[in-house]
Amino acid sequence: MVIRNFFESRRLLFSGIAASLGIASIVAPAVTSPATAQPVEGSGQLQPSTISAPGTYEACTPYFGLTKDNADLLSFDVVNENNAVTPTPVIGTDIVPVLTVTDGTQSFECIPDLGWTDQATWQSDYVNGGGNSAFVDGLISYPGTGYYLMPVVDGSTTFSLTGGGSILPTASSLRFEVNFTGRTITVSPTNLAHTYGGYRPFGSDLSISQLADPYYGAVSQAVTTTGDAAQSAYLLQLMTAGLWNFCDQSTGDPIVPNQSYAPLVATMSALMQSNSSFDVVNCNLWFAAELLYNAEVQKAKVPNSLVTLTITDPNATTTTTTVPDRSVTPSFAG
Repeated sequence: MVIRNFFESRRLLFSGIAASLGIASIVAPAVTSPATAQPVEGSGQLQPSTISAPGTYEACTPYFGLTKDNADLLSFDVVNENNAVTPTPVIGTDIVPVLTVTDGTQSFECIPDLGWTDQATWQSDYVNGGGNSAFVDGLISYPGTGYYLMPVVDGSTTFSLTGGGSILPTASSLRFEVNFTGRTITVSPTNLAHTYGGYRPFGSDLSISQLADPYYGAVSQAVTTTGDAAQSAYLLQLMTAGLWNFCDQSTGDPIVPNQSYAPLVATMSALMQSNSSFDVVNCNLWFAAELLYNAEVQKAKVPNSLVTLTITDPNATTTTTTVPDRSVTPSFAG
């Protein structure tokens, strides 16, 4: 494989990455709602191994050119049952996630990078990253720290690679390298899931499948809650028909008048008020709906990101204490 040659020249190879879990992968993007999101890997015992030397792998973000527009998020929770390892291992130091991205022909390995380190870098590096801050600025809230970037797998996003060439990923998976032995790590969820990848380019139609997905559903519900069901239905008509099939190009107003039009403009203005870079006027409420859709995608990446690693000691001993049966009242002979 091309990438194998690339990594052989840039990393220290070591025999048998024994710290691997059975790799779970998906061959198509999995679009999940925040309520049922399931991001990564399988479960199993990590065999004795040490973490590879520094420089073994490329960092994912610069190699793939990751921004909010082409990346999903990963976050990790380490559950150290009964202090199976002391002190509790730390992601990135004692447990290193290694991401494999493939198109079925070539495979790339890299270590996920933190997307930001604080609220300031979240705004500057993530929200403003890629030059498309107007598409979500003010519409998403700071989620805190501990989020890593990984290339999206959505069937259409191609990445130009720092090492040369490009890839249209069809699957990705994680394994974990550790610096402790004799312990079992169970990883949940068992499958690596991807949120829809990134933003809709300004002025690009949402597809029929996107209009039926949970992210547009959240936009529709917000319109119903702030306005009413008639406005939500009217917006769907506009989004399904397409902007210039629905609205007059010279006036920007609907070709066919409707009593829900003016109330919908007001509703969308209220929903977009936190985005100072966009004013809802006339049929550009079509664009506003896309921006709200993009924001829902970004919001969903946070709960979709969580991977829980539970560490146990399979050889731990337990002590059984016998408690007297006090269900029978004792009697005394006098």
